[in-house]
Amino acid sequence: VLSVSSSSPSCLRFFAAKPYTYTGDICIAVNPYQWLPLYSTELREQYLDGESKKQMPPHVYATSASAFQHMRDNSQSQSVLVSGESGAGKTEVARLSLQYLSHACDASSQSSVLLEDVLRANHLMEFIGNAETQHNGNSSRFGKLLSVRYARDGAPLGARVTTHLLERCRVVAPEAPDGAFRIFYAVLDDAQSNDEFALHAIPRILLGRVDAAVPSSWSTFGALCDALRLDPSVARMVQHTVVGILSLNLRDFAHMASILDTEKNVAYTVVNRRMIVGNEVIWTACDLDEIKARCRALAMHLYQRMFDAVVAALNAHLATEEEQEAARFNVLDMFGFECMTETANGLDQLCINYANERLHKLFLDAAVVSQEQLYLAEGLPWEAPPVGVAHRRGLDACEQHVFRLMDEAERTKGDAFALVDTIVAACPDAAIAPKVRTKEAIFVLHHYARPVRYTAADFVARNV
Repeated sequence: VLSVSSSSPSCLRFFAAKPYTYTGDICIAVNPYQWLPLYSTELREQYLDGESKKQMPPHVYATSASAFQHMRDNSQSQSVLVSGESGAGKTEVARLSLQYLSHACDASSQSSVLLEDVLRANHLMEFIGNAETQHNGNSSRFGKLLSVRYARDGAPLGARVTTHLLERCRVVAPEAPDGAFRIFYAVLDDAQSNDEFALHAIPRILLGRVDAAVPSSWSTFGALCDALRLDPSVARMVQHTVVGILSLNLRDFAHMASILDTEKNVAYTVVNRRMIVGNEVIWTACDLDEIKARCRALAMHLYQRMFDAVVAALNAHLATEEEQEAARFNVLDMFGFECMTETANGLDQLCINYANERLHKLFLDAAVVSQEQLYLAEGLPWEAPPVGVAHRRGLDACEQHVFRLMDEAERTKGDAFALVDTIVAACPDAAIAPKVRTKEAIFVLHHYARPVRYTAADFVARNV
């Protein structure tokens, strides 16, 4: 288990350029915000032995080595969980774990081609699933579980990627300093794409941040697709989907239809609502707000379909016969706990923070259990620390009340202010609302990391 920290207790390790420490089986890392000389091939060699965790300084390599050796020696599946606040360095830690896995596999089985493809697949998914936020220039906007299947002799057989909670709303005019997914900048900055699809007139303000925080070129994306031996139609589909969404955001339905090769009456179905009365179909015109909402929903749906298609293509390439499988090595890279300061937090942030709260409980339970085992092994008296109530109030509020009340508001067509009132009444220890009602329906929910201010209007609009 890897927990990535950006909190003040890690300051000493930050200034000492020693980013890692342990608590039981949990490796805690602090983001050094610079590339330290701790990741060389020579150093990876020193951590190949699973016993290195006891003999070498704390490191993500040691955690990966311990898990890999246990999997190989006992044919038992192992999982590395990477969690932490947004901007704490989780994406990089997950990448380092995969790099170590590739090195360990090469040293044990002479079969590193698959693991190199896994690293390329991870890089390719950053193009379509990562974006800039207020806290992070290359933030994962989805959860990813990467499973590598192994035979009994430790040779890799195949891999599979499972994704969760893609932040689809990022394709619809994110507000700066947030940016769109990296693939949008790659397509817009590509000269050939500009000439082919006439992208020069598309305003960059549609992307939120005007330029990509992380270098993202279409040629690099294409090279990754070629190295992974994906069908050329995959890259073409990604390119067409991005251009189609940009056209849809401008409500240029004709251009969108030509790019995506859809029926030309798509504009009619977007700007008109269909009703069935008896055996008769009646079309009525939508107002401007309805048209905007329909365009947003269609753009998000198109991007989700494209994202899922790319993941399916990667899984088809990395697939193997499951009958030969002895164990799996899993790496879970979750989006970090998030609290936007310049804008109100919405449904995406609530789902992200809830997922992190569940992981936090897992870390807390693991830390308490590991300390208990250490005390008992040394014959020391043990008294369980008084944790649970304060750390669980946000989690309990979400599981017992918030999600249920959101569904009720959707079914009864309730407004955002009524939703805030019911949430605060149901969980007074975890949620509070402003004493003076503002223009926006907002409330504050106490999570384990910090209180977060949410806008209930986003819950009502998007919980469909």
